[in-house]
Amino acid sequence: MENQERLFAQRLRDKIVSLPFDLKVAFAMMADEDQPDQVRLLGAGTAIYVLGPNDIIPDHIMPVGYADDAIILWAMLDFVRREHPETAAKLGERFEGVFEASEETTRIFRAYLGELYDWMAGKLADLPRLPYKGKVAKDYVENQEAGEFLYDESREFVTEFDIDEEYLNNHLRGRLVLDALRQRAELEKRRPG
Repeated sequence: MENQERLFAQRLRDKIVSLPFDLKVAFAMMADEDQPDQVRLLGAGTAIYVLGPNDIIPDHIMPVGYADDAIILWAMLDFVRREHPETAAKLGERFEGVFEASEETTRIFRAYLGELYDWMAGKLADLPRLPYKGKVAKDYVENQEAGEFLYDESREFVTEFDIDEEYLNNHLRGRLVLDALRQRAELEKRRPG
């Protein structure tokens, strides 16, 4: 288990550091009018999740605040790889290696988190309904001006993203993420409705 935790923590650190780059894949999916609606909405919903305040673990809770963002984004990429291989092939030309890495990345996440990973990946279906600044994914996909606004919001996120590998290597441990996710899952189970 200790080896699994170490592997999970290292992969998660890498994916948190690359979150600003990886988020571009979600925007590319959202913007590509040749993609199926499900793909475009999932791309927009994932961007909303990463940018918005509706996180499982709020971003300001360090060092685990961006862990859920990275896990959700990679769960989405792996879903697209499996369910929409034509999208993965097309975008894989532009974002080399991303979809290929999604299978191994999600395998590592699932191996350590177990049911918690499945609980998080189960939230992908809800992402297109998440609100962000009064709009949902469909609004950002169908309205060019709204889509540009969301993209501008992501540029601000990227500019302000100040998490680096050294900080995460010194502070982020798999157990911290596991405990934070377990706590949130328990809270959600107890919440009425």
